[in-house]
Amino acid sequence: MNAAHHQNWIHLDFKGMIPSEARLFQWLERFGPGAFSAIVLEYEDRYHWQTFPGTFRKGYERTGWAKVWAQCEKLGMEVIPLVQTYGHLEWLLKHEEWARLRCGGNVNLVCPEHPETRQLIEAWIDEVARLHPAARYIHVGLDEVYHMGECPACRKRAESSPHGAAGVLLEHARFVCEAVVRQGKRPIVWGDMVQGCPESGIGSLPTETVICEWKYRDGEGNDVPRLRSAGIREVMGASAIRCSYPTWSNLVGPLPERIGNITRWKEVAVSQEELSAVIHTVWARSRGLAAVYGPWEGWLPAFDVAAGRQSGEAIKKGMALLQQGHDTGHHHLIEEAIVELKELRSADPFEEQTLRWWEIALRYHAEMYVLFYLVLGQEELLASRARQGSDPDLVAVTEQIREGLAIRLDALEADTRAWLKKNEWSNIEEYLDERIQGLRRVASRVPAIR
Repeated sequence: MNAAHHQNWIHLDFKGMIPSEARLFQWLERFGPGAFSAIVLEYEDRYHWQTFPGTFRKGYERTGWAKVWAQCEKLGMEVIPLVQTYGHLEWLLKHEEWARLRCGGNVNLVCPEHPETRQLIEAWIDEVARLHPAARYIHVGLDEVYHMGECPACRKRAESSPHGAAGVLLEHARFVCEAVVRQGKRPIVWGDMVQGCPESGIGSLPTETVICEWKYRDGEGNDVPRLRSAGIREVMGASAIRCSYPTWSNLVGPLPERIGNITRWKEVAVSQEELSAVIHTVWARSRGLAAVYGPWEGWLPAFDVAAGRQSGEAIKKGMALLQQGHDTGHHHLIEEAIVELKELRSADPFEEQTLRWWEIALRYHAEMYVLFYLVLGQEELLASRARQGSDPDLVAVTEQIREGLAIRLDALEADTRAWLKKNEWSNIEEYLDERIQGLRRVASRVPAIR
């Protein structure tokens, strides 16, 4: 299979920060005609689900989503809905009304043995199918189910299955996939949990089932042959434009890692005939309830590589400076990278906003190191006081650091707020609370030494 025959898809996750409807349209236009033949939309609680009333979190109204779907189709992208049907259901199970469905008390995991689960999931899949009558596929998730088979009902099921705990997953996956097939559509399943099951179990899934192997750091495509030998007729791969990274960081670490992952999957798609498509994923949070991730602009070079377009020279220089600042623990070296970033400009409006976001990100990164120095510096002063007495000069310097940090955090908060508002991103207060307010809270716990 050559590059002309495999499909290039993109996935957007709406559980974290989301752009305004107008800004999302600009992003879709940015991808360019022919860049992606399909778009996988992971809705979470950003849609008014009739199946789960009372769970909607401020996002796009039904009419807004209809405009988004129409715009995607206008741009030549098939719309593929993604709804999680086992794990990653924090958005639902966090509500007391739906807590009864939790498996073993886990807020992210629905119990497949609960008497209401199948009825609700089948109704939900029916609702999704009615929203997307033209869609050939429905993505049903089923990834990262790390606590399956742990509640009493699931343990009992696992004990009666020849596959043990994996049997609980396979039976639930089979039910979900069959529900999709009854709607005249093909189910797509993330492969991480299924790939670990016996081939006989994998082969028991409906023949219409598509398995998507996701690998974000190495080993791209390694599991495709085994999935095919287990009887899976269609296999896809998935890279990550953005994936899990430390929640205290304002921006993902090495962008070259993301670009390398995307590039390797594209190469695998060319070399392996078995692979029908590559989905370039954009995750919004690390397993749901962790800190809100930043805006998509921070990952613009990875978006560009996935779309097959070239980033400008300013972005290439900026990415090197971002990496330089991110990789060092020396405050003055981070500051040097920030100064150089400030001087970079691009005529492309997306690239210009990316450069400005990277500048903000490195400023945040620098203040983390200042806070780290403040916390340890205070501890050192306290520890040495009994032997050396109080050094008024060191105490004064420490207080100057504290005061300077407070002033710079105020400025950083104002600039971050202004940037997010200008680029029309949601969850601004939540984002600022989890990032900048978080640094302030830590600093406030460091006692002043007199």
